[in-house]
Order: sequence, then structure tokens, then C-alpha cells
Amino acid sequence: MGSFKFGFDLPVENEVSSFSKNNESHIDDSRETSNKHSDNDSKDGKMPLSLINMNTFLSTMKGQPQSWNYSEIILQKGIGTKESIHMSTCSYKSLKRITHSEQPFYVDNDADKETKHISLMAQQNTDIIPGKYEGGLKVWECSIDLCNYLHEQICEMKSNNLHSLDTSEMVDNDVQIALSSGGYTVELGCGHALPGCLVLKEAMETYRTASECGNESSPVVLFTDYNSFVLRDVTLPNILLNITEKENTNEVLNRLKSVTGLVAGDWMELSSRLCDTSLGTTCTLPEDGRFDLILAAETTYTSSSAKDTALWLYNHLKVGSGVGLVATKRYYFGVGGGSDAFRKASVSHGLKLDLLREYNDGNSNIRDLWRVRL
Repeated sequence: MGSFKFGFDLPVENEVSSFSKNNESHIDDSRETSNKHSDNDSKDGKMPLSLINMNTFLSTMKGQPQSWNYSEIILQKGIGTKESIHMSTCSYKSLKRITHSEQPFYVDNDADKETKHISLMAQQNTDIIPGKYEGGLKVWECSIDLCNYLHEQICEMKSNNLHSLDTSEMVDNDVQIALSSGGYTVELGCGHALPGCLVLKEAMETYRTASECGNESSPVVLFTDYNSFVLRDVTLPNILLNITEKENTNEVLNRLKSVTGLVAGDWMELSSRLCDTSLGTTCTLPEDGRFDLILAAETTYTSSSAKDTALWLYNHLKVGSGVGLVATKRYYFGVGGGSDAFRKASVSHGLKLDLLREYNDGNSNIRDLWRVRL
């Protein structure tokens, strides 16, 4: 299938000042796509799993994160709802995103010429390269919707003093259990991973508190994307930009290895290996392969990807207490994905859905945010 243009732009009001050594603007304007694709094809046409070794990349880091080119995205309250949400308990109001041309880690281009070729193609005004690249270098607008909602939940958790190491008392908050000691979060198709970064900022705080109390069971956030170069060029840099703002970078990096992992490759291959101890992440993963919080933004853009997202939630949400948050456009015209396709696939697996937010400005495609439980 040839290239396909959706025309969905990241809302410019969410993008504030650009921090660049050469004063460039770094707003993603294009929304071209075609169909699904991978770095290096495996025999069955799917991307084989690969673990991103953070130690390797961190040892080749070009300068400190604060010196990289980046921009900021403002977190907003009450988007998609008429409710007034109290946010004063949150100390941060924005998230940083790397300029993907920055590439802050040394890359041996001769080691993997195919990956370099795909990475260069991905930067040339295309969203999807079928079978090769899944759009991870772009910041998609539904990921911002998900960030805003997560921010609300985190602020609510803090204002109600729910941020606790004790999960014995169930609380009606979508992030509280995941951010408690021993909680597990995964972001599917993370790309720039801004929703995951927001959760990780809080997970690092819980880790600090748990360590001071002699409890080593910290929350864990797993980041997954189809392409390893996306994890290298935008995911890991965004993680570093958002968690090293005020603290000693070396201390933060030591903690980071215990609370996060990065895995590239096909989702369903990851699904089959989540309980496999040979996966090799530096952080611990849930023994039963089930997570307290599963995040997904714009992963439902075709009928097949909508089905895969629903199946992943069915296989890996904790029964009863697990929460899935899926941000999607209501329709992806021409490719069959969106809310309806995802809802139908979810119902077929017995998943319980609640429509948390509807984003409708009357001019662009309606966007939805779904809560999913098993």
C-alpha cells in the first residue's frame, strides 16, 4: 500500500518554547502514513525482539541532557471534560521532548546500515513505512490527551495523599497502584513516550521513598516500540530530559536502571516472552506478565492494530485491579481503525470499557480516551 495522508497535526497550543542551540523550530507538521512495518525483517515478517542496553548508550552520551535541543509541551487540565481539576499539588507543568535530529548517543552507522537507512527514511516526512517503521519519531496528538489525563490522576493522587507504599486499600484512582511500591506500568508503541515519562517521574519518587524505608520493591515502567532506533533516538533521551531536571545526573541514572526497561520489536512476540526470565531487562518484570497500568496512544489506527491492542490488554492487564488507558481517534479514515474497531475487539475478549474523555473541537477528527479493565 502506498503512502496515506491523515492530516492530523499536533495542536500547536501544547507546544511552547523551543530550546535549540541553533534556534530551529521542531514542531511535527506532517501526518503521512501508509501501513504497518520494522528495522530488520525476521523470517515471519515481524520485528524480532531486541533489548535496549541503557548502559551501552549512556556511556556514549553526548553532553548532559540539559544541553540537548528540545522543546516543551504544556500539560493542561480538564481537557475533554467540564470538571474543574485542582492541580496545585503537582510541581511540574510541562514535559520535555527531544528534537529527533539531535541523536544524543553515538551510533556506529556501519554496524547496522539497514537500520540507519530506515531511520533516515522515517525522518523524511513520512509517518509509517509498511513493515519497517511505526511512526515513533512523531509526537501524535492522542499521546498529549493521555498525558493530560495522567497528569490529572497524579495530581488527584497527591492532593488526596494516596501516594503510598501500601496498596492494601483500593482507591478509585487509575495510577495509584501502578505508582505504589511493586507496581508495574508498560507503554505500548511508546515512540516519544511522553505518557510513560510522566509516570516514570512519579515512579522515581516512589523509588526514592521506598529506598529510604528499606523497601527495594520499586515501581517499574517498561517502554516498548517497534523500532530500536526510536527507543535510542527519542524514547531514552526524553526519559533523561524529564527525570534529570534538578538532580545529580549520575545518581538518577543509577536509579533509572532499576525502575525501567526498553524493548523493541513486535508486540505479540513480547507478549509471548513476558514471563521469560531470559528477556534480560535490568528491571524486574511481573512474574505473571500482568501489569497494573497499560498505556497506549494511537495504537488502534488500523483494524488489525486495534485487535492487537485489545488482545494485549486481555493478556496482560491484572485481573480486577489493572487499568488500561487507550487514547485513539474515533476514526482513521481509509484504514479501518479507531474507537469502534477497538471497542468491538475489546468486547469480544470480555474487556470492560469506559469512555473517560471525548475531545471534539468541531473542526478535526474526534478523539477518545478509554479506560479498560479485565
